[in-house]
Amino acid sequence: MAPDGTEKGKDAHFYRQRLPVIERLRTSAPDRTLLFQFRADPPTTTMQRVKGLMTGSLPTFIDAGANFASTAVEEDHLLAHLAAKYPSVHFMGDDTWEHLFAASLQANQTFASDSFRMFDLHTVDNRIQDHLWPLLDASFPPAQENDTPQLVITHFLGVDHCGHTYGPSHPNMAMKLDEMNTILERIVHHVDNDTLLVVMGDHGMSIEGDHGGESVEELMSGLLLYSGQPLRLDEGHHDDATRAYFDQILARIYEQRAAILDIDLAGISARLHYDATAYPLVPQIHLVPTLAYLLNVPIPFGNLGALIPDVLLRQPRSQHDHLMHMVLQFRMNALQVHDYLAAYGADGHAGFAAHELRLLFERLVDADAMLARAMDGKDDTLLVDALLAYDAFLAETMRYCQAIWAQFDVFAMFMGIAVLGAAFLVSLYLWATRASRAHLIDGSILLIACLVQASTLGSNSFVVWEDRGTRFAAATICSWWAARRLARCSSILSQEFARALWKPFCLFLFLRVSSLFGQCREEQLQHCTYMDLPQGFVGQWVGMAAIAAVGVVGGSMLTRFVHGKTQFMAFHALFVAIYASTLVLVAARVAHQTLQLTMLIAPAEHHWLFDKYVPRAVYALCLGGTVAIGLLPRKKGLAPWFAALCLWCTALAMLQQPIGAVMLLILPVFLHDLIFDENDLLVRLALVHLVGHHLFYTTGHQATFPSLPWKAAFIGFDDMHYYTGASLVAMATLAAYMVAWLASWLIILASACPAAHKGPLMLMLILWQSAPTCLSAIFVLILRRHLMTWKIFAPRFLLQALLVTGTLIAHTLSPVLA
Repeated sequence: MAPDGTEKGKDAHFYRQRLPVIERLRTSAPDRTLLFQFRADPPTTTMQRVKGLMTGSLPTFIDAGANFASTAVEEDHLLAHLAAKYPSVHFMGDDTWEHLFAASLQANQTFASDSFRMFDLHTVDNRIQDHLWPLLDASFPPAQENDTPQLVITHFLGVDHCGHTYGPSHPNMAMKLDEMNTILERIVHHVDNDTLLVVMGDHGMSIEGDHGGESVEELMSGLLLYSGQPLRLDEGHHDDATRAYFDQILARIYEQRAAILDIDLAGISARLHYDATAYPLVPQIHLVPTLAYLLNVPIPFGNLGALIPDVLLRQPRSQHDHLMHMVLQFRMNALQVHDYLAAYGADGHAGFAAHELRLLFERLVDADAMLARAMDGKDDTLLVDALLAYDAFLAETMRYCQAIWAQFDVFAMFMGIAVLGAAFLVSLYLWATRASRAHLIDGSILLIACLVQASTLGSNSFVVWEDRGTRFAAATICSWWAARRLARCSSILSQEFARALWKPFCLFLFLRVSSLFGQCREEQLQHCTYMDLPQGFVGQWVGMAAIAAVGVVGGSMLTRFVHGKTQFMAFHALFVAIYASTLVLVAARVAHQTLQLTMLIAPAEHHWLFDKYVPRAVYALCLGGTVAIGLLPRKKGLAPWFAALCLWCTALAMLQQPIGAVMLLILPVFLHDLIFDENDLLVRLALVHLVGHHLFYTTGHQATFPSLPWKAAFIGFDDMHYYTGASLVAMATLAAYMVAWLASWLIILASACPAAHKGPLMLMLILWQSAPTCLSAIFVLILRRHLMTWKIFAPRFLLQALLVTGTLIAHTLSPVLA
């Protein structure tokens, strides 16, 4: 929205200065147009943002999970008051509104659309326009007064879906923003003196095009208010001195809010490449009391937002009357927040008892005292002080609630840690008493190393850079493996020496090359060196080279497996046919994705084939192939299990971005060397464990909410199927770990150790996950009030909880125990 926005890079023009209608309105009708920076409260998922925009409340961290299963809002909200005063409510767009506010919407005037078809950029927006324009363009008088639309809400999704699917730096983004500009141009023609137009973004988007976290890119969006009548001091009724006087008061209010809420305008300017000091910054929940004031309805009971002061000056009044009006409106806002806090504390909520809110309430009392003195002496200076005091109460209340909103059941946290600790100690005891003597030394060294690495989960810097730490750990274990193999060689000049070094060298090379790719966390941006998804001319060559690598390496792996591990022609023919088919299909989709990302073909071209039917064919072939391999007659051996691993690598690769898909497709080549070695059993298991963790990062994932691959839920499907979609997202996220679990089975099955010693090996794999889980839980307890708890430590703990659960399930079902 900012006309002065500039950004380095050849792709910024796709999303910069694409809404010229806004600058035209600000230039042609400055008194009737207000433009603000609009700052969301994390998490920036759609349900939490819509809920906050209507209730004025702050979201909670756990609420983020409800984004995919929204339930009706039971607390007081703005839409309920608007529907009561303006009964003709029309809604079009994102069905999140229908899930949250069904009681306030009329069924015959609600046209909600599925919000999770992320590959579809146009259907929802087109459907909105199919209903919107006939409603606004009707030229005949309505049959009844109630037939006149009084409140129209539209929630467009094309720009959001474009970000999720292609990112902001893509021609599709320019196309969708140009379309939004055209729509706004047309809507503006319908705005008269009795109409208020509100245009806003419920969140921003990361540099990858996603949202859900709390980076500056995700938090910041824009808010536009436009009407046929003045929304602020206008030149026709106020002289220059009066306007300058109130401009100074407004500036003081915004400066005070920025200081109390710790808003870094310089940081926003640096990150988003526009002058953030040129536009007032408004927290999103401030819209709730502001719209309540403009539309003459009560402020919702649970609102924590403060009035946007600009709109209080729109009526022609004297300077003193303007000040008095502003102070009284702010006082009403402050009393509403006071009543809510008092009622919330009376229910026994931690942090909101009367003695804990005493300092806040004293500020409100002091503001009332200032107002009383100002009214007695008719002192405008005291009125300004009272205004700022009421605003300070509102801002400090918001800051206090942001800090205290999350409530912790410390006793339950202690109990959970006790259970995790007991499980770890029991597993450790069972391993130590049952493991073979040969495995005790290696196992102890590796377990100590695991504990050392897990202890870094208490440092936010180590968690942020865990991808680098994991690569270092994997390279270290790989070097240990190479040293042990070389130690068994009789001469450094023999072929035996070269063969001993070859496998560790290849794995080490794979670790180094794969570490060139990944997804940057927000905290890494200034120092992140990952190669991005293929974009532009260089990206085309990278993408084409990756596709060629799939064919060459895949073909060599097929030959190696068929000639070295297959015993029966029936099994041989089945595996070759199924695996070659899935490999070709995945490579075709990787090629299609790469051509889209490098802009060599239209984004919608052949979408139905490569995003729906090709994935379905791969899913069917992998499931059918796995079942068939398990039923075919064969000699006792590991060939069927390795075949299943290869098949599932293709299925999991289907759910990744192009580079991540290539890594998973060639991974079995390197795993084959680890699986079918004869010595260093625990070292090889540790390597597989670390390779899985390393590939989690290099395939484009991070322990953050914005990095979750929501698009995977629609690979092979048009609609959102809750359980199927959740399963696909989980498989896409944990793909590297799932391959590592399968490879661990094969290593243990291929080992020559007695059956009695294989159970303790499985216990060691569980210990490597349960140790960081227990320590992560302890760190979350200790750091629960840390500034970075919700942004860094809690998401990492959730990932670890998923990993230990998945490890327990995978190894419980493993053929090793059977």
